[in-house]
Amino acid sequence: MSTQQKTKILRMLSMQPCALKAFTEGDLVSTVSNRHIERYLGEMLDDGLIEHRGDKYYITEDGLAKIADQPGIVPSRIYTHAASTQPYVPPKWNSPRPGADDHKRYSSRGLG
Repeated sequence: MSTQQKTKILRMLSMQPCALKAFTEGDLVSTVSNRHIERYLGEMLDDGLIEHRGDKYYITEDGLAKIADQPGIVPSRIYTHAASTQPYVPPKWNSPRPGADDHKRYSSRGLG
């Protein structure tokens, strides 16, 4: 695999077949430059990593084998340390001063 961009394209195609329009007109979130997509797709077609049927591009067995050799990549826009292991429970509210929550004893006359 000569470029990281081709690896990204193969990973996108491994999830679902895509039309050229999905790459060039922004239907897919991609960090691959739109002006290079057609060239990369053409090179990968010649290498047998993808195939073009109808209006969509599909990944081949050779393409799947090529990305299986690559280490997993964590997208740069995801906070990897933000995974939760249990449901979020907000902390108990402590009033900043005595009497701050006295308004809660009066019912609203607005929406309810």
